[in-house]
Amino acid sequence: MESDGVVKFDDIDPRYMAFYLGIAYSYSSIVPHTPPAASKNPEARAQRTPLCEFIEVFKLCDRFISTQMSEFLHKCILTGIGDGHRALFRSYADKDQQKTLMRDFADGYEALEQAHPLQKTLGETIIEYFVEGISYDAWDSCMEEVTDRPKFVAQVSKGFARKLAEAMTMKTKVKRKELAGP
Repeated sequence: MESDGVVKFDDIDPRYMAFYLGIAYSYSSIVPHTPPAASKNPEARAQRTPLCEFIEVFKLCDRFISTQMSEFLHKCILTGIGDGHRALFRSYADKDQQKTLMRDFADGYEALEQAHPLQKTLGETIIEYFVEGISYDAWDSCMEEVTDRPKFVAQVSKGFARKLAEAMTMKTKVKRKELAGP
C-alpha cells in the first residue's frame, strides 16, 4: 500500500523485512553471502539465527522473486536443521537445551506454508530430523511447551508412529539416530 510516498506492507513483520532488506542490500553491494557451514559441535554453542527467522525471510524472497537470496536462505535453513538435529541428538540429558531446540523446530515448522512444494519438503525435513534427534524423555516431559504449535505436534506424532511401524516390521528396537546434514 502506498500513501504520501511511503510504501507499507501491513502483512509483513518489520523485523523480517529488515532482515530481508539487509541481505538484499549486501547482495547488491558486495560479494554474495556464503551459507554458514555446519557446526562440528552445535550442542556446545548458542544458537545462531532461529529457523523461523530464516523461513520468514525465505518466504519474502519467494514473494519478491529473489531467487539468489532464496537459494542462500534455503541452504541456511538446511544448515540450521542439521545443526539443530545434532544438538538435539547430542544433548539428550540437557532438558533446557532440548526445550529450546524443540521450540525452534516447532516455530520453524509452523512458519512454513505447506501449499508451496519447496516449503512442504522443508517441513518434511524438519520433522524427520527432529524425530530422529529428540530425546524421547524430553519429548515426553516437555512437549507441553509446544502445544501451541498443533501442526508440528501432529507431524511429530506421525513421525514417531512411522518409526514404531518400521521397528515392528523389522522386529528391531526403536532408536534415535544421528543423521548426516540435509
